[in-house]
Amino acid sequence: MNRIKGLNAYALVLAVACLDSSVFAAEWQIDPYMKATARFDDNVRFSVLDAKSSTVGVIELGADFKNESEVVKTELSPRIHYSGYASDGDLSNDAQFLDFSTRSVGERSTPSLDINLSRDSALDSIADAGVSNVLVNEQRNRWTVKPAWHYRFTEQDALDLSLKVDSLSYEDAAGTSLVDYVNQTAQLSYIRSFTEINDFEIRFSQTEYESDPNGAVNSDKTPKEKVSADTTGV
Repeated sequence: MNRIKGLNAYALVLAVACLDSSVFAAEWQIDPYMKATARFDDNVRFSVLDAKSSTVGVIELGADFKNESEVVKTELSPRIHYSGYASDGDLSNDAQFLDFSTRSVGERSTPSLDINLSRDSALDSIADAGVSNVLVNEQRNRWTVKPAWHYRFTEQDALDLSLKVDSLSYEDAAGTSLVDYVNQTAQLSYIRSFTEINDFEIRFSQTEYESDPNGAVNSDKTPKEKVSADTTGV
């Protein structure tokens, strides 16, 4: 886990470096919205023997915050989502989401940062009295952080550096097939532009994945290293 913590610290440092003070000082455009829909489900628990139907009401509230200047573009989108089952309240659920992205475009350097946070639920089956399986709502928390940096040191040559950390955990997944995990990918790319439509790219990447079916991420790593080179045409 020490390497995981080290990569997380690197992600935090790079993320802070990506932020420009003008992100917080400039004016924001705010677009709130609300959506309400209803549908009918004739088998809410996907049961073969005892199908149950229900009317489902869905309400979503959110807002899009946008700020764009000559060099910095920032977007923030919080939203909440509720699904209510009229005849099967156990399946009713609510979810919260927060998406954030910012990019700063310079003459040579373009740092960026993307953050996605969510708290929602997943349907999964568990044994009911050891006889059959029933669907239940399992609360889950997920966050993804991706700092990146693009640097063009000549008109034809550029470097891309990025790190993506994806973490998912369930609040109570005992007895289900759901698995907590942390997935991290670091990537370095060199791009050589020959013409306006022909590029050559060589990419170095490493992925580390940790999982635990019992609800706590363990220290067993499955490292994967990949080196690739290819040419692309746009």
